[in-house]
Amino acid sequence: MSVQIAKVYKILPSKKEVLSINENNYTINIVESTNIGDFTSRKGLKALPYTTQNAIITALKLVEDDKIDNSDRIGVFVGCSMDFIGNTVNFLNDAYKVSARLVSPINFPNTVLNSISGWVSIVLGITGINTTINTGYTSGLDAMKIAYDYINYEIIDRAIVIAVEGISEEVIESDLCMSPVYSEGAVGILMEKNSNKPVCSIESIYSSNILDEDFLEKLKGVIDYDHEIAIYGSGNAIDDKVKNLLNTNEISNVYNTYSQFGQGFSLNTLFKLLHFLNSDNKEKAILIDSNENGNKSFVKLRR
Repeated sequence: MSVQIAKVYKILPSKKEVLSINENNYTINIVESTNIGDFTSRKGLKALPYTTQNAIITALKLVEDDKIDNSDRIGVFVGCSMDFIGNTVNFLNDAYKVSARLVSPINFPNTVLNSISGWVSIVLGITGINTTINTGYTSGLDAMKIAYDYINYEIIDRAIVIAVEGISEEVIESDLCMSPVYSEGAVGILMEKNSNKPVCSIESIYSSNILDEDFLEKLKGVIDYDHEIAIYGSGNAIDDKVKNLLNTNEISNVYNTYSQFGQGFSLNTLFKLLHFLNSDNKEKAILIDSNENGNKSFVKLRR
């Protein structure tokens, strides 16, 4: 039986802000602030970065109708490319200003890449694997890939997969491609094999650090040109190569999510998933994301 996506929950941007950096303006699609106290009575969470809070809220909503049994058989996989940068800069700025001896140790865990997945596991009482994946623009898809493998190898039964990002000046300055538009948010999926009413099934999933030409050849062999929608857009030079491949083979259902959301880093693939689920014309999709230097990935889905 294939691995299925049983549930989806999203916290999407709902307003825009313009940030000026070195005389260049960048549009940021940002999320409204949410009171985590409306979702859990656990104390001490309001001091966490808002992105960590959004990841926790997303996880809570994914399992709100389920009793968590065999907590060691549930995995938490968080895709997050850039969010830790802002937390690290803020921590170091305080250290420079007042001395490292006087900086609150409470703020240090937020600088650690695995902090978000750790907090999700703590709040939900999950004792299985938790890990944060940072592979650039493919972080969300790679989180799905690792969760998919863990379920297929029967190491776990279910997986909470979340892509989450927060956009700040430090994040934009660290993005080598410097997109004119950025989007933050959190999107989560619950993956398992025996869902009663799955949202969709994962037919295949691939991610590897290979040459552009080899990746395009692999795509040629797996795209069902007549029966599925192809959704791409990572905001880099490979987008044009993928677009040319799709146009050459006259696939009629093509969509570029980058044109709608701009750069979402780990959220890129999950934005594509939402687009597929909101479309009515196809029961199959291939979602494509890539780094110019790093992993190049796709996932094939069927409703």
